[in-house]
Amino acid sequence: MENREMLQGEWKKLVCEDLILPCFKISRLEAVGRRLKRNYVFIFILILIAWLTKIFLHASAPINDFVSFYHALRIGHIPPWLVALVFSGTFVSVIAITIYVSKRSSGEISEFGTHRSLWRI
Repeated sequence: MENREMLQGEWKKLVCEDLILPCFKISRLEAVGRRLKRNYVFIFILILIAWLTKIFLHASAPINDFVSFYHALRIGHIPPWLVALVFSGTFVSVIAITIYVSKRSSGEISEFGTHRSLWRI
């Protein structure tokens, strides 16, 4: 009976201590990264597709090359370089945080870490 070995030890004490004084097991950056990866990445992809569709459908001049696409980025009096900078900066930040957190996840809930069967009880 291997299950009896798992019932041995101080795991009950550890569970009780954690219930009395709970604490977060991951950092804020890791929590944000996991939320981005699991929920919001798909929303950002849809926003990117919708934004690109809007650019192509409502361009004042036909878009034939990168320069005409760049000029179509203008929103009212906001210059196209600022729109491109904000939009690309947002997407680069989301992708960077997601990749960083995926590679540096810590502890038992790591998606790239040890297998669940190896968790200590």
